Amino acid sequence: MRIKTLAGLSVGLLLSFVWGCSGAKGPIVLNEMSDGEGVSKEAMLTLPAELRSSAALLVALYVDGNRVDYEGLAASEEFAEYRQLAQALNDFDLSMLTTRGEKLAFWINLYNAVILHATLESGVEESVREQASFFDRYAYLVGGLTFTPNQIEHGILRGDLEKSDPRTAYAVLPIEPRLHFALNCASKSCPPINVYRAEEIESQLDLATRFFLNQETEASVDTANHAIYLTRLFDWYAADFEEGVLPFVLRHLDDSPSRDYLEKHRRTIDIRYNDYDWSLNR
Repeated sequence: MRIKTLAGLSVGLLLSFVWGCSGAKGPIVLNEMSDGEGVSKEAMLTLPAELRSSAALLVALYVDGNRVDYEGLAASEEFAEYRQLAQALNDFDLSMLTTRGEKLAFWINLYNAVILHATLESGVEESVREQASFFDRYAYLVGGLTFTPNQIEHGILRGDLEKSDPRTAYAVLPIEPRLHFALNCASKSCPPINVYRAEEIESQLDLATRFFLNQETEASVDTANHAIYLTRLFDWYAADFEEGVLPFVLRHLDDSPSRDYLEKHRRTIDIRYNDYDWSLNR
């Protein structure tokens, strides 16, 4: 995705320069309502389902696992329709999400949507790391509050917000550790992108976790060196796995000689973490 602008600079680099030099105190809101018209309460009732259906169509057409056709997505009518629909989130009443399943599905889907949207708008070419503070730089306006990817992941889904922050009221606690295998940060080492439904959230998160961990690139037992190589996600978020990293891994690995070896040597095996590939997932 190579989008050029003034003097051959990429849009991403230009945005990074402008945002950094402007002294901006808040993120760039990607879904601000353009016409100033509000949305009826009746429309709010169906908004999560409509957004989910729109996102599911985008995933079906432009996503293959964790790889994204960003050029096709950016030029598509489907994405234009999604962007229009996402503006309605400005007026969405978050208190309408009442069950844990509704909250988890909404916030996981929203995180993945903001990341896709931000990746397109930013113009990054090779990695989201091209822009400093990428995960704090872009946001969606939801119910009058801004939510960056970092605020969704760490604040809402992991409870790491100041008590005085009004967004704290929407935190989904206790932490669901399987969320780490559902969030996609536009990088090659990220889990696949899916669209989650409240009524199926348990089975979907379990499937996402099992699928990811049963890939040799994410959890591999090396019997010759008495070691297990794991995704770096377990290193960064070890505290989220209250039962311990290895017991969690064992619960989600398929039966195999490697799993048997890990079960037998779980107390002595050396845990090593793979490098994370931050290359853009295209």
